[in-house]
Amino acid sequence: MSKRSYSDEQKANALLALDANGGNVLATARQLGLPWGTVNDWKAGRGTVAAVMEIHDVQRPPLADRLEELAHQLIDCIPAKLDEAPLREVAAALNVAAEKMRLLREQATAIERYEPLSDEQRAGRLAELLDAGRERRDRPAPPPALN
Repeated sequence: MSKRSYSDEQKANALLALDANGGNVLATARQLGLPWGTVNDWKAGRGTVAAVMEIHDVQRPPLADRLEELAHQLIDCIPAKLDEAPLREVAAALNVAAEKMRLLREQATAIERYEPLSDEQRAGRLAELLDAGRERRDRPAPPPALN
């Protein structure tokens, strides 16, 4: 049985998925249908070359940007889903997109400090978020990405 070979781009994409999964090798391997040991080797730098890391480093910010845009789109569609059953699914998708975007940007994904807000502060913050969502919704769509 011959050993499977992977392109530099496949390896870089796997490392991006690993980043988005917070370094969880098993979850990444399952999602991508790759052997756990292969993903673990790439994480440790075995079987990768400088070109793989260059592809990874170039693709990482645009992927985080795309996930952020997806999170904004999900936020914008939530009000329309309020009367429909799958709101939970939309909210879960928003959570996943936001968490992975933050992981790719090396930002915290957990609340480290909690400061209670008054009802007025909550209402003001909610109004700001809704206004920002409406502003994004009313903006013209960006041109499609070139592959």
